[in-house]
Amino acid sequence: MLQRDIRNMNRRLIFDLFRTHGELTRVDVARHAGLSMPSVLKTVQPFVDAGILVPVGEASAPLGRKPLLLRFNPDAIAAFGVAFEGDRLSIGLVKIDGTIERKTVIHVAHAVGETLVQAILDGIAALRDASPAPVRRLAGIGIGIPGAVDPENKTILFAPLIGVREPLDATPFLRRIEAATGLPAILENDANAAAVGESLVRSEAEPDVREDLLYLSLGTGLGGGLILDGSLRRGTHFLCGEFGYYASEPGARASTQEQGWLESRIGVAALEARFGPLVPASAKNGALLDHIADHLAPVLANTTAILDIDRVALGGVVVDTLGEPLVERIRAAADRLSLHRLDVTAGVSAEPGIVGAATLVIENRLNDLVALE
Repeated sequence: MLQRDIRNMNRRLIFDLFRTHGELTRVDVARHAGLSMPSVLKTVQPFVDAGILVPVGEASAPLGRKPLLLRFNPDAIAAFGVAFEGDRLSIGLVKIDGTIERKTVIHVAHAVGETLVQAILDGIAALRDASPAPVRRLAGIGIGIPGAVDPENKTILFAPLIGVREPLDATPFLRRIEAATGLPAILENDANAAAVGESLVRSEAEPDVREDLLYLSLGTGLGGGLILDGSLRRGTHFLCGEFGYYASEPGARASTQEQGWLESRIGVAALEARFGPLVPASAKNGALLDHIADHLAPVLANTTAILDIDRVALGGVVVDTLGEPLVERIRAAADRLSLHRLDVTAGVSAEPGIVGAATLVIENRLNDLVALE
């Protein structure tokens, strides 16, 4: 491993420690990270120089010289997070601790094209103009798309719910946004972004909880994201978490030309065709809750057993609409099939897609943002 790579790994580790704990001394960092003090001193100082860490006085110590306490400064950096689901485009300005400072929602067509690009630009312009922002660095724009995405090659591999049935080069799409805003833009699967956002919000509330998480979003489509050992898992073919293509029917076939087997049965359109309009009062419809839970339980039980994880977060418009009655029904159905008890809850982040998309662009640019060689 190159020395540069080691520095980058240490940088990310220390950044995550401060983002999770808020305040630490350099001694605390060395203990948590398992790094030598010289490595900690060298890695921490650029964060201080960049205003990401701020000295706040001396920490208490039983003996000897009192160490300097450093506080994580969430106002130092922000990024725009974009979540595209169905006809809803949500855009937020997100600080590095995952806090959404401002947000706007725009209704758009179910398609990738110039209309979507212009809606994203309009939303970002509105947020920039909404109120004077403190002096900070803007890391860029993260965009979550409901489909299989190759972020490195800037390609939407397929996304039938928004009309993409063959690989689509998103480079022109992103370049147009970058030219208009002066900010770098990245593309990610929407459920992957939401998993990152949900994981970040949970880690700040419970810093000592294990870092595995299965996030599942049930809305216009059905998608999921996996955080394993604290890192997003995309998979060799960028299909990790595509639970919409789960099938339990003999003879079922999968195709990039259409939505998946499970998605076609418990997505919003399928649910409304069978049970009527989806409204909060629908949470009293036991047949509807059982239909969703019975279809999802094998997915959750099988996935968590294979990976040996136990935390599951549920999100998306269906979960938001039906609330805790649906979560309880899914939890009970999954428990019947699981070898260990699952921690199945509704997501704790109100906008995980926005938070996650912004967080990904911040993390992608972390080395540039701390102005290291």
